[in-house]
Formats: sequence, C-alpha cells, structure tokens
Amino acid sequence: MTMDDYLMLQILHGVLTFLLFAVAGGLLWGVLRAWHGGLGGWAPNLRQSVLFGVPALLALGVALPITGWWLLALAEIPFGLTWVLGSSILYLLAGIAWLAFTRRLLVLHAGDAPSAAPRSRFLGFSLGYGAAGFLLLLAILVLTLAKPA
Repeated sequence: MTMDDYLMLQILHGVLTFLLFAVAGGLLWGVLRAWHGGLGGWAPNLRQSVLFGVPALLALGVALPITGWWLLALAEIPFGLTWVLGSSILYLLAGIAWLAFTRRLLVLHAGDAPSAAPRSRFLGFSLGYGAAGFLLLLAILVLTLAKPA
C-alpha cells in the first residue's frame, strides 16, 4: 500500500469516528430530552432517531475496529502494546453498554416500556447505559490520540 492509501484510510477512520460520536451524541440527546420532558412531543422524534441511529451505530461499531486494526497493521504497530489492548478492552465494554442502551431504546420504540413513573426510571437507566458507553468511547479516543508507551 502506498502512503496515499494509508492517508486515505486514516481520513476514513477519522470520519467514521466523528460519525460514531455524532450518532451516539444524537441518541443520547434524544433520550435526555425525552427523560426531562416526558415523552409528549419528543416520542416521534425519538422513534425516528432510533430507526436511524441504531443501524448506524451497528455499522459504525463494526467498521471502526476493522479500519483501526488495518491502520495498525499498515503502520506495523504491534497489537500487544498496552494502549492497543486497553482500547480494545474499553471498546468491548463500550459495546456492551451500547447494546444495553440500544435494547432499551428498541423496547421503548416497540411500546413495551413501562408507563408513567416507571418510564422516567426506564429512561434514566437507558441514559446511564448510553452515557457510560459514550464516556468509554471518549477514553478510547484519548488513548489512541495519546498513544502512551
């Protein structure tokens, strides 16, 4: 592979990372608004966000490790470095948190969520899972940008 191909793969990885944070932030914002405002006017918007955001998160969640590991292989960076292994473990934990968040959003979208007072608690836990996943993704971003020894 030439240097231009490597640069293009780096740009692609950066764009995918930006999109992941944008979609995750958008979903978190929708759940936060639904949690604070009841589900009055936000229910249709949250449902539309779920229909777009969940498949987008899935596609980005699969594509990012592939491009990241491809970049590591092309740069001949060993996979056994602490920051690589640490970010892989954090990515796994973030994926688990996002799966729990996504499941709760899909339950909410299907209309099987609890009503009235328990709904606020349901949305609060959903927001907690999403925020945990988002913070883990931020930690991965810091690890990969800092690249400690």
